[in-house]
Amino acid sequence: MSDETIILFVDTNAFIHLRDLKDIPWKGLFPRVKALDIIVSSAVIEELDDFKVGRNKRKRDRARLALKQIVQASAQGSNGLLLREHPILVKLKVAPHKLTNWEGFPSLDKTKNDHRLIADAIDFGDKTILFSFDTGPIITARMLGLKAEQPKEDWFLPDEPTETELKLKLVQKQLLLARVNNPIIEAGFGSVSESVKKIDLVIPILPALDADLAQRLVGTYLNLYPQQTIKVEQSSYLMVGAIYSNKFTQADKDEYTADYAKFETEVIKYFHDLHTLVYKISRAQPVPYFILNNSHITAENLKVEFQISKNFIFLSDREDADDNVGKASLPQAPDRPKTGADRMFSGHVHGLLGAKKDKDPTGFYWQKNPKYGSQNCSEICQEFRATEIYENESWICLWDDKNTRGELDIKITASNLGQPICIVSEFELKEYETDWLDERVLRRLPKELSEILRKEIQSS
Repeated sequence: MSDETIILFVDTNAFIHLRDLKDIPWKGLFPRVKALDIIVSSAVIEELDDFKVGRNKRKRDRARLALKQIVQASAQGSNGLLLREHPILVKLKVAPHKLTNWEGFPSLDKTKNDHRLIADAIDFGDKTILFSFDTGPIITARMLGLKAEQPKEDWFLPDEPTETELKLKLVQKQLLLARVNNPIIEAGFGSVSESVKKIDLVIPILPALDADLAQRLVGTYLNLYPQQTIKVEQSSYLMVGAIYSNKFTQADKDEYTADYAKFETEVIKYFHDLHTLVYKISRAQPVPYFILNNSHITAENLKVEFQISKNFIFLSDREDADDNVGKASLPQAPDRPKTGADRMFSGHVHGLLGAKKDKDPTGFYWQKNPKYGSQNCSEICQEFRATEIYENESWICLWDDKNTRGELDIKITASNLGQPICIVSEFELKEYETDWLDERVLRRLPKELSEILRKEIQSS
């Protein structure tokens, strides 16, 4: 085989039963090839569409993965989707859509997908190769003068377990769990669905918001909290007894109007200075973690202990971070003035509503609260029940600018847990030039602000 680009029309089974196309050692089949264009015909796409809703899990999952790549390839036009660059260039492309002249293929049946694939491959050009491990298409293609190749044995995925083997595996797992008297606790950084080994923390260096964008952001936020209409009745203007009235006084309106004007000024300044604010507040960062009870046993008196290296300190939560490194939250619109009895008794009502409640035994509560300056803290859950998932954030803050590397340790114990669970992660908090849509930036901002920023930037 020469060094030319090889055109390979693949059968559906290549997507379902073989390793990912980018991982196949194609040089084992084409030793001198430098570039490989993998072409997908409409017949293959139709079969994959059928498989994606089938009952067989492997076929369903592999078909969905393949279709996702094919859609991406179609968006690239004739350039195709780059799957791999070394040691050969591998691209995935969609065959041009054109009608087949079936009179030129009297031995083929246009109702059969294999025959449609062969016809598409022949119509594409003289140097086209059919790729399949099914005997029928291979023999038919070669009889029609089309070169055809089959995959090597070690290119196939491992055999699927039979239904009997799957049931046996499930029974064995259930028997194992039934013999366990202690809970099985798992933990990690990130989330249960996407755990991470290394914590990615940055102090973002961002450009100032464009004047037009800043103006739109201000308008969007003010529209969420518009100025209220305060209707004043002349009879209530500073009259004796007006304090007990359910009507607004002129003094109410004047005070509210002044407060709202101050709020508008604060919003404008907030977006004007947002890039410097983000740099400042990023000294404090949330580190997500999770704890999973992967058993049918409740973990009793579960205790989670946190320890961080001396150049960092713990904070309680986002509010604590605001108090100590800078307020990240957006300015708050003033409340509508109160009237009547609300003027006098709102504080008492709040006090009654805020009465202490009994703790939920399944909830997590601070045992040792992370006060500003502390490098260890702990929380406890009385009953961490079977199959429960707990996801939270541990807030850390840079204390020593000379050393931005740190280590976060989490130790988990319980009354009926055989051995402690310990997880450790090293990290570095460092400056990084980036843009406003960086997920690490958006994650550090209040959720409401992240949503507004994302929407306005993407629409510009």
